[in-house]
Amino acid sequence: MVGLKQIEIDQDYTIFETTYLGQLEMTEGGFHSKSIAYNVLSQFYSVQG
Repeated sequence: MVGLKQIEIDQDYTIFETTYLGQLEMTEGGFHSKSIAYNVLSQFYSVQG
């Protein structure tokens, strides 16, 4: 699901926010090509002071 967010708060109140941006599919090789899928994420964190 594009836009799915996961928020995690650490013991020292550091906030980690990860957002799923989608999947990128690529083909590598020539005659015997191989398809590879990459999951694309964005991660933001905030340290409380």
